Amino acid sequence: KGIGYVQHGSIAVRIISFKPCVIDTDFWIKCIQDSLQLRISLGIINPLTNCYRLMHGEGDGIPGLVIDIYNKSAVIQCHSSGLFQHIQDIASALQAVFKTGLETIYNKSAEASHSKHGEMQNGLLYGQQTDDIVLENGLQFHVNWASGQKTGFFLDQRDNRALLGHYAKDKTV
Repeated sequence: KGIGYVQHGSIAVRIISFKPCVIDTDFWIKCIQDSLQLRISLGIINPLTNCYRLMHGEGDGIPGLVIDIYNKSAVIQCHSSGLFQHIQDIASALQAVFKTGLETIYNKSAEASHSKHGEMQNGLLYGQQTDDIVLENGLQFHVNWASGQKTGFFLDQRDNRALLGHYAKDKTV
């Protein structure tokens, strides 16, 4: 048994729970809280870094869902129309978990969609911000999630940028 959403493609159903449950705002709050606690326990969120991947699809038990945090903004990317149907509940859950810590929630699902129906339009779900200066390993980066590629910044390259910083220290590059 399981609960999932339909996706047109090589994988017809993506399972998001193997337990009977209602997929509502409370479901998403628990998913987001669990992911946030994991990142805190791993030290990914720290005084030198305020941008990180909060939800990473299958790795966090929700195939096709990416949520990136950029300082006080969240960028959501749904990779299927089935998951996209929950985007308002996901946005509400983010607000509940982060309380006043989030000023903007942006939907960046259109490019990631495998849907041919065009229902996934990018845009603001909450707040007004489309870019910000973020901190990663003590360095500042300007990120524009509205016009940038994917969710705005390649957060998975954090270790590579730190390594480059080590090799480029005191050099002109």
